[in-house]
Amino acid sequence: MRHALAVALLCFPLAAQDDATTRVWTKIPLPYFFQYAPGEGQPIPAPSGPWTFLFPGALDAPVADQLGCQWNAPAGPPYYAPAYWPPPYWYAPPYTGGIDELSGPIMRGYGAVGASSHDPPLSVGIRGMGFAANIPGASWDNGSQQLLGMYFASDNCFSGDLEYGFAHYYQYGITQFYFYNYSNCSDECFLVGTTPPDPLSPPPSVPVTQCSAAINLPPLPPNDNGDYNYFYSAAVYLDPPTGHYRIAAAVTDLVSGVAAWSCMVDPFDTPNFQTPTYPTSAPCYPQPSDYVNYSCTVNGRSQPYPISKLYYAPFGAVVAGVVNPPNTALAPDTAVTVNQVTVLAYPH
Repeated sequence: MRHALAVALLCFPLAAQDDATTRVWTKIPLPYFFQYAPGEGQPIPAPSGPWTFLFPGALDAPVADQLGCQWNAPAGPPYYAPAYWPPPYWYAPPYTGGIDELSGPIMRGYGAVGASSHDPPLSVGIRGMGFAANIPGASWDNGSQQLLGMYFASDNCFSGDLEYGFAHYYQYGITQFYFYNYSNCSDECFLVGTTPPDPLSPPPSVPVTQCSAAINLPPLPPNDNGDYNYFYSAAVYLDPPTGHYRIAAAVTDLVSGVAAWSCMVDPFDTPNFQTPTYPTSAPCYPQPSDYVNYSCTVNGRSQPYPISKLYYAPFGAVVAGVVNPPNTALAPDTAVTVNQVTVLAYPH
C-alpha cells in the first residue's frame, strides 16, 4: 500500500509552474467524528483511520451540529477559529428586516456520518488533498439518493464557503469531481460588507446562491484484487505564464499504480473548463454531457470562480462522509472505507 500510494502522489502533472519547494504531502488525521442517525453498528473510527462509514438512516427531527457550529458566529469552540466566519451572512428566509439574522446552533436535518480535520497551524495552508478509499462498485438504488463526499471546505462549518472534491452518488453509481462557491446557500445567504449587519439596519441587498461545476468520471473497474481501492486526489496549482490557477485532479488505481482518470481543471478555460495545453491525449472525460460548466451570477453580474482563494487558503477542513439527503430509512451496510487522508500543505 505504501508503494502504491507513493506512485499516486507522484501522478500530479507538473506542467503548472508553481514552486516545487512548496509542495509537501502530509498524512493527516480526521479527529472530529460526527454521526446523525448512524447505521446500526456504525464503528467510531480512530482519528488516524481507517474510516468505515455505514449508510446513515433517517432523523426524526433536526439536531444541533455536533461539532459546535453556529450561525454567523465569529468565534466558538475549537472546531472553528476566532474571526473565522467570512461572508455570506445568513438570515431566516425571506428577509423582512428586524431581528431575523440566524443565530444559535446550525441544525442538521438528515442522516449523516463522517469525519473532519482540524484547522492547520497558522503557518500552514492546504493546496490539495487525497483520499485512499474503497467505494463499492455496485450502485445502491432504493429509490432515493445517498451521497458520499470527500472534499476540502474553506469553512469548517460548510456554510457559504469555497469547496472542491469528489462526490459519489450511490443510486446511479456515478462519481464526480466538483467545485462550489457559496456552498449550501439558497435564499438565506447575503453578502454584506465585512461584518455582520446590524439587524435593525436596512436589509442586505446582495443575495447569493450556491454556484457549482462538476465532471462525471468514467466508470472505474475493479482492481486486480477485485476491490475498488483508488486514490482520489486534487491540488491547486499556479501557471505563471498564463496567470491561471488550476486544479489537477486524478484517480489512481492503488493496486496497479496506474492513473484511471486525470484532468487539469481550469474554471476560466472553455469548453468544459479543461485547459487545451495540458499535455495528455485525454485530459478529461471528453463527453460534453458529463460536464456542468461553472456559472455564477451575483447582484445581476457574472462572477468568476475565485480559485486563487483556494491557492492561498489559510484555513479549512478536509472531510469524508456519507449523507442521506432524502432521510430514507436504510438497512446497515458499508458505504465506503477511507484508509488514508493526505494533504498538500504549504508554508505561508
